[in-house]
Amino acid sequence: MTYNEFDYREENPNESWDQFIVRKMIEKRKMIKSQAAYDALIGKRDDVYPCREDVPNELWGEPIPISEIYILKNNIRELQEQLQKAYQRIAELTK
Repeated sequence: MTYNEFDYREENPNESWDQFIVRKMIEKRKMIKSQAAYDALIGKRDDVYPCREDVPNELWGEPIPISEIYILKNNIRELQEQLQKAYQRIAELTK
């Protein structure tokens, strides 16, 4: 769709073309964040905050920061799995 195919001023007659483009870009960005938050809610994504009652609405769709604690928890989980496998191997060898 080109500039001449529609009258962008129908929505807001006092708006310039530049203001119209910026507003549309902001609306598109919000739509993308909303879709990301919804995808997190239904379990398709785990890298952004979901849209739920227990999450503040200003965080919906925002990326979840990976902190040092998160990395350490994953390392601990991996070490626990390795330890469990080692215990199973020892049990198998001592039978």
